Amino acid sequence: ASAIIQYNLYGLDIDDRAHQLAYFAVMMKARKYDRRFLTKGISPKLYSVKESNEIKKSHLQYFGHLLNEMERNLATQQIEYLLETLLDAKEYGSILNIDNCNWELLNRYVEDFQIDGQMTLESVGSEYTQEKIRELIAISKSMAQKYEIVVTNPPYMTISNGSSKLNKYVNKYYSASKSDLFSVFIEKCSLLTKNNHYCAFITMQAWMFLSGFTKLRQSIVRNNQIMNMAHLGSRAFEEISGEVVQTTSVVLRNTNIRDYQSKFVKLIGYSGQKEKEKAFLDGWDRYIACQDDFANIEGEPIAYWIEHNLLKLFQLPKIKKTYTTSNCIQPGDSALFLKHWFEINQIGINKQWKFVSKGGSFRKWYGNIDYVLKYGKNGETLLAHPKTTLRSSDLYFQDGFVWNRISMGDVSFRSWSKEKLVTDVGPIIYSNNLNLLGFLNSCVVNKLLEILNPTIHYNTGDMEKLPFVDDFNDEIKNMVECNIRISKSDWDSFETSYDFARHPLIGNSSLIYENYEKWESECLVRFENLKANEEEINRIIIDKFNLQDDIEPTVSSRNISIHQANVHQDIKDFISYAVGCMFGRYSVDIEGLAYAGGEWIENNYKTFIPDKDNCIPITDEEYFGDDIIGRFVEFVKCIYGDETLEENLDFIAKAIDSKGHASREIIRNYFVKDFFKNHCKTYQKRPIYWLYD
Repeated sequence: ASAIIQYNLYGLDIDDRAHQLAYFAVMMKARKYDRRFLTKGISPKLYSVKESNEIKKSHLQYFGHLLNEMERNLATQQIEYLLETLLDAKEYGSILNIDNCNWELLNRYVEDFQIDGQMTLESVGSEYTQEKIRELIAISKSMAQKYEIVVTNPPYMTISNGSSKLNKYVNKYYSASKSDLFSVFIEKCSLLTKNNHYCAFITMQAWMFLSGFTKLRQSIVRNNQIMNMAHLGSRAFEEISGEVVQTTSVVLRNTNIRDYQSKFVKLIGYSGQKEKEKAFLDGWDRYIACQDDFANIEGEPIAYWIEHNLLKLFQLPKIKKTYTTSNCIQPGDSALFLKHWFEINQIGINKQWKFVSKGGSFRKWYGNIDYVLKYGKNGETLLAHPKTTLRSSDLYFQDGFVWNRISMGDVSFRSWSKEKLVTDVGPIIYSNNLNLLGFLNSCVVNKLLEILNPTIHYNTGDMEKLPFVDDFNDEIKNMVECNIRISKSDWDSFETSYDFARHPLIGNSSLIYENYEKWESECLVRFENLKANEEEINRIIIDKFNLQDDIEPTVSSRNISIHQANVHQDIKDFISYAVGCMFGRYSVDIEGLAYAGGEWIENNYKTFIPDKDNCIPITDEEYFGDDIIGRFVEFVKCIYGDETLEENLDFIAKAIDSKGHASREIIRNYFVKDFFKNHCKTYQKRPIYWLYD
């Protein structure tokens, strides 16, 4: 135990309390193995970083008198160097780079201390200086020497969030890893490790994939050997929830071994710490990979699980060779410049508000056309805000394919027409090549993106690196056109679409359940056609690149991003449409919005007349003849006729499954308790109609 502490263990921390805890733990561990250890006067070589700011250089005249002139001059120079280097040392901690000095000479120098004559104002505090220089020499020696093993769990902090001094230092000395403190520590660990020996750390996994760490990855792959890795992903620690902290644990050897077969464990698919631990100990999800292969992929991600045929795809031309990607507009104030389209009544190519991509739910082919942007004529409205950024403005108003920059699962691409704009959270590939859209929405691209960037952030740089050669025939193009039509028809079936025409349950039959059955059949046909098309596109692309052994063409039903009929929800949507007709927002006589501000046109309303005073009572009993139940019953009678009224009300009441006995009582309870809550949910807390209570 004594030898280990005297000759083997070194530790350094920026935090004094962390140092004290480590010191105590090591001393207690030594006491466990050697009962007399605490009486031996041995101190661990564990330190907290100290600064030289308070040390007076003028006190150096009292040191080294017994040394010869050459030794004293050298020692003084080296001490001055250490004092200069350790200025503000707690800003930098372990990442400080310190050159090797003559440590034996410096120890003799600092112990050779004497003051001739009486104490003076100038010599006051020199004993304190001696004590501090002793500490700095010991700390500096530990920071300058190299080690057989270096281990750390480094801090995580974006460098730009640090102090200006830290920013400047990192940019000067750690240019390959300057994005984050954890990546700086990875580089520092390598510098502290002796040739052919080991460094190990647990860090954020971002360095393995993101473009900001490309230089660091290249340095690791060229100069170090990944011996093994436990790729932990999110939720590796019970104390840390959520998807943001995604980690990996890796051991590197400070040499490069050609054709070495590194060992990896992929634990990102397990949901918690205990599951990951069990999978690791049971030997599940083990991979063998040669890190030299990573160089075949642009950006050199640590894609250890990649199959050979997938790897070959990266030798094809990249998307960036033919197409341009952009995350065009970053509004200076989202609350000011971005609105849902239903909050605005001035939308169009000649208006100041334009439709804009802003991410949204998982949806392929068409949709998520929810937001508008206060753009002005040429962006001058946006640019009036100092924090607004307009990128690639010469490319605006062109056809393309957008995706969600943040996605918890597969990435979905949608057709985006040229009258619309793009924000940084819904980037675009400018193209009208439908073969490309089919390729992007295929299972092959999802596999490729797992390799390029298996995180929740998918940036333009990731899409540019995707391989693509357009030698597909019109078969994919025709299916993509069909998929866009299906998805558009689905999107426009709901009133949250700007192109919504009329509720689908207003059909030819006088019985609402027959109209619902027809709607249910339409939804099923759409769903099955879209699923069949997506799987056929997958099959064509898989066959094209000989990936039959690596990827299945099947598409999970939950990844078919259109509506499946649900009588409970669809009847609630019908009730919402009916209320819209009561207020005049919709009319059964015309398609789309009948009134959303502006001029009221009386002739738009013939079959069902909206409420004249624009105020509809919702009460728990029938106190008014024109309350919302009376108006709803009148609406159903106008649409489906008087003869089937009771049968239709019974079907509606059964579908919404609210409390009560008679159909009118059930519907009334729904309006009293749930309607406005559902309305706010539909319109994302920006209600069209207002509840006064």
